[in-house]
Amino acid sequence: MGVVYDMPGHGTTRYNYLLAVAQLGRYLVDDGQREAAGTPTAVTRRHVEAFQAWMITTRSPATALNKHKALQQFFKWLTVDEEEIDQSPMLRVRQPKTPKRLIPIIRDEDTKKLLDTCKGKDFVHVRDEAIIRLLANTGARLSEVANVHIDDVDLSLDTVRYHGKGATRTAGFGSRPRPLGRSAPTCAPAAATRASGYPTCGWRYAARSR
Repeated sequence: MGVVYDMPGHGTTRYNYLLAVAQLGRYLVDDGQREAAGTPTAVTRRHVEAFQAWMITTRSPATALNKHKALQQFFKWLTVDEEEIDQSPMLRVRQPKTPKRLIPIIRDEDTKKLLDTCKGKDFVHVRDEAIIRLLANTGARLSEVANVHIDDVDLSLDTVRYHGKGATRTAGFGSRPRPLGRSAPTCAPAAATRASGYPTCGWRYAARSR
């Protein structure tokens, strides 16, 4: 849209909010709604619903839902914080319904094939095995494992502390049976640093060393 707003937020979250606003603006331009495209204060419920329907048709219901949530936060900020409008156009706009679907998971035999590529005792092989086992045994996000530091791993309790989306959580990796044999403690980050002689500095360094 024609005005750039300094929204609160950090990193990806703020980017997604502003991306949704920009996409709404481009849609309104293409639809001939130039006044609403020029300033968010002219956007109405009808504009948002039309944009949402277009997103469902051209993208997917899941994408439309993400845009709905982003625009909801943007117009809430515009109403409450900036006091640019009296009422958000999102007030009675219904969220798109998304079909439930099962996310496929990697099979044990495929995970074993990955582990078979980490047979060496050098730093890279030990590190890669630790990463794969943490992902397989704790169900962590890629970003969570990438942000693990040595201090986050407790070998006495067989737990690892993850720093995820706005929250910190602790997961166990050795307290229950594993379908893949060894549990993660035997190839923890500390073991990788001992095997390599590198300083104890966590996954951020390890990921860059490839």
